Amino acid sequence: MLVRIGRDGQVEWASLLQGHPLLVGAAMEAVCRRWRWEPFWINGEPFLATVTVHVRYPGP
Repeated sequence: MLVRIGRDGQVEWASLLQGHPLLVGAAMEAVCRRWRWEPFWINGEPFLATVTVHVRYPGP
């Protein structure tokens, strides 16, 4: 998933890059609503960051 983290640490948007269709909803819910993000900082200032997030589910 490609995720944009805002200056306040909130997810501004997320885009699925690949994944199993049955798990997409759970992954988006976790990354966008349940996980808490710290803002990224440079020289003492928060900035927008776009990051790649891998959500792995345990196999059988």
